[in-house]
Amino acid sequence: MNPKISIIFITVFAVAMSRLIPHWPNVTAVAAIAIFGGATLRNSFAAVLVPISAIFLSDLIINNTFYSAYYEGFVLFGDSAGWIYGAFILMTVLAHFSIKSFKVAAIISTTVLSTLLFFFLTNTGAWLSSPFYVKDASGLLLAYEAGLPFLLNSLLGNLFFVGVFFYGYSFVTEKKAQWLLAK
Repeated sequence: MNPKISIIFITVFAVAMSRLIPHWPNVTAVAAIAIFGGATLRNSFAAVLVPISAIFLSDLIINNTFYSAYYEGFVLFGDSAGWIYGAFILMTVLAHFSIKSFKVAAIISTTVLSTLLFFFLTNTGAWLSSPFYVKDASGLLLAYEAGLPFLLNSLLGNLFFVGVFFYGYSFVTEKKAQWLLAK
C-alpha cells in the first residue's frame, strides 16, 4: 500500500477516535484536520475527504450505539449531518485559501474564523430543523445562545489540535519549530 494512503487511513481513524474516546464536549481533532488538510494537501478532494470520512465513520458508531435509543433502526446520517458536513467542507476550503505558509497569524486566525463558521452554521441548522425554536430572529438568537457553552471548548480544542498537527508536520518534515518564529 502507498505510504501516503496509509497515513491518510491512520489519520482518519485517529481523528474519528478523538470523537469516540471520553473528551470534553466539542474538543476533538476533526476541525483541526479539516484546517490542516485544507492548508497542506494539494489534492482538494483528499483534503475534504479526510475530515468527512472521520465524521462519517465516528457518526455511524455514535448514532448506532451511544444514541441508538433516540433513533428507530440503523442511522446512516443524523438530522444535522448536512450542516455539520457543510461546515467542515467550508473550513477546509477556507484553510486552503488563507494558509499559504506556516505563519502563526494565518493559522490562528483561520482556526478562530473556522470555529466561528462552524458555530454559526451548525446552530443555524439546529434552529431550522428543531421544533424547539420559533422560526424568527428570537428563535435564531436562542439557538446561538444554546450553543455558546460549546463555543469556547471548540475554540480551545481546535487551537490545540491545529497546533499538534502543524507542529507535528513541521517537525516530521525537518522544519522543526522554525514556523513558530515566522512573522
